[in-house]
Amino acid sequence: IREGWFRRSGPSVAGTGALCAQGRLRKPVLRCWAPTDDRGGRIICQKTELRSMEMATRKRGGRRALLVVLALLVVLVTLMVVLVAMNSQPHDEAALLSDWSAVLPWPVFTARNGLAELLRAGADALTPPPIKMLELTMGFHHTTLVHLAQKLKIPDMLAEGPLSAAEIAAKAGSDAKLVERLMYACAANGVFKLAPASGLKRPASDETQRFVNTALSAVLRVDHPNSMRGMVGHTYEVNYASWGRLAEVFQNPTGPIAWDLANPQYPSAQGGMFSKFEFLPESEEQFARAKTALDGLAVDAMVADGPFLKFSRVIDVGGGRGNLLHHILTANPSLTGVLIDQPKAIKLAEAAWSEDKQGATRRPQFITMGGGPRAAHSFFDAGTLPKGQAGDVFYMRNILHDWPDRDALSILRDVRTAIGSSGATLLIGECALPEHDVVGAPAVLYEMDIQMMVAFGEAQERTPTQWRALLEKSGFQLSRIHPTRSLLHWVEAAPV
Repeated sequence: IREGWFRRSGPSVAGTGALCAQGRLRKPVLRCWAPTDDRGGRIICQKTELRSMEMATRKRGGRRALLVVLALLVVLVTLMVVLVAMNSQPHDEAALLSDWSAVLPWPVFTARNGLAELLRAGADALTPPPIKMLELTMGFHHTTLVHLAQKLKIPDMLAEGPLSAAEIAAKAGSDAKLVERLMYACAANGVFKLAPASGLKRPASDETQRFVNTALSAVLRVDHPNSMRGMVGHTYEVNYASWGRLAEVFQNPTGPIAWDLANPQYPSAQGGMFSKFEFLPESEEQFARAKTALDGLAVDAMVADGPFLKFSRVIDVGGGRGNLLHHILTANPSLTGVLIDQPKAIKLAEAAWSEDKQGATRRPQFITMGGGPRAAHSFFDAGTLPKGQAGDVFYMRNILHDWPDRDALSILRDVRTAIGSSGATLLIGECALPEHDVVGAPAVLYEMDIQMMVAFGEAQERTPTQWRALLEKSGFQLSRIHPTRSLLHWVEAAPV
């Protein structure tokens, strides 16, 4: 009407009745609008109290939103009640030793991770950005706190029962006041908690408070089936200082890498982290425990979701003590295996297989490779690798992300030479970075990529496009990428 398309007209009772008979109007029409003489068009009728109807629609939408909010509140309250009920139960230390490595069915795995991401996103949305930034900035506090807890072996002490800060300090040879402050700082983050009071009444504030483990602190126990003690210690004692020098790398990209800045006595050109392990055996042992812990959480998923059934022989290149190979052969008894690594690792692997009293897993062939731990041209010398046969698969897990492209190409070409014309397959197990047109989850994928930068300079985690380019330059063609119910994907490639 404002634009001149329609003019006011008198009421049209007949038109109103027709529309009402068709069910198109729920209320009588009081006024119609007729087209102007020079424009034409349909008659548009205005319903009585149209604005009131729009408001009613908005109210219905508001009620739906309110119901959703109320449902979420009910869920949150239920969770809080469950948590309170759990905290009020008598402490059961044995129940904290649950094994978290079970492989969930794909739908359950996907739903659980999706729900976890949704809840984290909701928590972030409810947290003011300055507070969230403060939490990110103080992340190193958490690293230090959990390292202190495992270094003093507090979770192992609490395995024997509730202890006060003074009792913990006495066992650790430390100061009671310092330990008390540490315990409360950890407990505020879910690592340890105050022991539940006997009965309904909690101890008075001036009475001695005792601490017990939580599910979180229990994974720092040395006897936990998924113990993260070695991982925490390795992260703090080996990697932490290098991360502190990362800003200097960005300010001088052609200068020393972060590891060299923090560890000048163990330069990357002479082995870096691995040469440090040679001088500090306790650090190497801790690193081995860290890798075992990570394997324990994900190795069954890596095996179940990998394409190993279609092969007859699996060749683990750089497989360390052979933990993954052991799981592959256990899950697939018809396969034979070959393990290739440095002399020290092979010696440990042979000892581990000798301890397999049940003899359920077929013993693989052990091959010692030559070269130094950071000499790509000889570490994976094609002359050391067995010649490929039909039905073989050569696989490397968490190997190539340690190397820049030029060295990764050298390694891949050596494997390609060993495969020859046999038609054997190549499998590469690495972090599953998505393409750069999206930001993937969880965030640890990208943090692992930065860890490669910190420790090895130009080394990196790679996207599917980067894998395709690298494989084509080394005589392979990307066949398929197999996702697993872990942080790792299997990149499958065929020789060309």
